[in-house]
Amino acid sequence: MAAAGNWVLLEGLDATITKTATIVPEYLDEDVHIFRPLQFQTQAVVKIAVEPLNPSELPKMVRCILLFPHKFCLLTGPQ
Repeated sequence: MAAAGNWVLLEGLDATITKTATIVPEYLDEDVHIFRPLQFQTQAVVKIAVEPLNPSELPKMVRCILLFPHKFCLLTGPQ
């Protein structure tokens, strides 16, 4: 069990969560409050170009890059 304020990494939840989520036990006697998504007033400071080692994996790489803004709010995809 993690104490309040600590980060916990959970594997396999990204397929069901599209923006934000609050994860709680199935049976909870307390009220649950959902936090609003974080808003960052920043701009990109680093830009990189990537290419797959195996050209046949390009569609898979592009699909993953397009998911970045949904999973990591400070990252932007192809422009």
